[in-house]
Amino acid sequence: MIVHPDLCTGCGNCVVACPVDVANDPKGAAIGCAPTSDKVIFRVVDGKVVASNIKECRRFGKNRVLCYACIDPCPTGAIEFV
Repeated sequence: MIVHPDLCTGCGNCVVACPVDVANDPKGAAIGCAPTSDKVIFRVVDGKVVASNIKECRRFGKNRVLCYACIDPCPTGAIEFV
């Protein structure tokens, strides 16, 4: 997973759209607020989205799911899976 900082506007759409963020942070990212948990994948730092805990993404691990939840709401195409 790559978040292209030159394309990212820091809108945070991916933060609230990511099902892992929603499940792991029901009192922060799940309700459209800043993440309150370290278990989230996406967070906005200094006006750009930063990805961490990538191993938690549904696209990885033994039960892979071809998820587009973070890609589809990104207005600039800043998130890419390679």
